[in-house]
Amino acid sequence: MKAFGATFLLGLALLAVGGCAALPPLTPLDPSQKPTVLSGCREPFLKEKYRLVHVLTATLPGGSESAAIGVLVADPGPRRFQTVIMTLEGWVLFDATVGEALVVNRAVPPFDGRAFVEALVEDIRLAMFPPEGEPIAWGRGEGGAAVCRFARPDGTHMDVLRTGEDAAEVRLYGTGQGLRKRVRIGSWSGSGPAGTLEIESRTWPSYALYLRLLEQERLETEKTLP
Repeated sequence: MKAFGATFLLGLALLAVGGCAALPPLTPLDPSQKPTVLSGCREPFLKEKYRLVHVLTATLPGGSESAAIGVLVADPGPRRFQTVIMTLEGWVLFDATVGEALVVNRAVPPFDGRAFVEALVEDIRLAMFPPEGEPIAWGRGEGGAAVCRFARPDGTHMDVLRTGEDAAEVRLYGTGQGLRKRVRIGSWSGSGPAGTLEIESRTWPSYALYLRLLEQERLETEKTLP
């Protein structure tokens, strides 16, 4: 357990600002396509409150891997979630609730580090919740994918790409417009959560997370994580 905690924290410890770059250009589309494109950019994310259980594999610098179980209750309406990370044997390493404020219910060192918590919260928000507000640009991106671009209050930018019928991609660009994170949403049926998620951080030290959905349960608003 301690070995897993140390290596997993290493992969999430630092979030560097992306280097100077230019955001990828978007080819304009016919204005009549705007409603369809914007709707498509919001479809891959959660629309209702769910309880999700994933097998999580973290790949760290040097190629080392660590596995865990992640349990997530996420409500896209208030953009609130509770996340639990545990060993494969069921021992809880980290438990936090995120809404208007962050409340850490349990954090076993080194999972109590601020960098770990901030990276985890950002990853969940990118993968589960649709962007807030209206896009500042939309059009055709690389490979012909429809793209919606959103500006965030912290000066970063977020692109949502529809890469296939059951696939999408989220890209987070830093204040210097360099690519910071990439989230691939796969095996998505259109009516529920994605079957797979791949999260790749380009900041140093880089890491990759692969999440495979084991269980899903649609919840009523009043239900909470046991």
